[in-house]
Amino acid sequence: MPRSLKKAEKKDSSPSAASDNPLNWRTVKLDEAERRIVVAEELADSMQARVSTLENQIVSLTEHADDLENRGRRKNIRIVGLPEGAEGSNAVTFLQKWIPEFLQLQTEGGYVKIERAHRTIAPRPGVKERLPPLVVRMHHFGDRQRILDASRKLSTHDNLRFENNKIFFFQDFSALVIRK
Repeated sequence: MPRSLKKAEKKDSSPSAASDNPLNWRTVKLDEAERRIVVAEELADSMQARVSTLENQIVSLTEHADDLENRGRRKNIRIVGLPEGAEGSNAVTFLQKWIPEFLQLQTEGGYVKIERAHRTIAPRPGVKERLPPLVVRMHHFGDRQRILDASRKLSTHDNLRFENNKIFFFQDFSALVIRK
């Protein structure tokens, strides 16, 4: 119980303090109840203001965290439709050579530099269900942009097929941005 309510309770409000008249005793009790209600309403108003301030802080911090997450994903690409197991035991090695070949990109040494690659966590898909995407972190942002541009250009001609599966290349965004 808040201190202000405890203080209001501590005042002597016994029947003997207000004389022996029952009307005076009830008036004292009523005054005390009104005082306690006023204190409780003031406390509720201050708590509502604090809750409102905290809600605004939560919104601001959520937006900030989402911004940081998307900045961390800036060099990522999602590849959807690549058959599971096509990448073999080492996805990075496979994708470094496969991406430039598949998208007909001109690169030095015939490969693009990839930091890491993995499939997203998902249960094993059924026969007609979409395969879990591969998330690929490129070493250079420029390579990521060239890959997305080349995939966009080739997808207009419906040329992005691998082992009879349509392949899509997307930017990697946080769940909050995707929901928007």
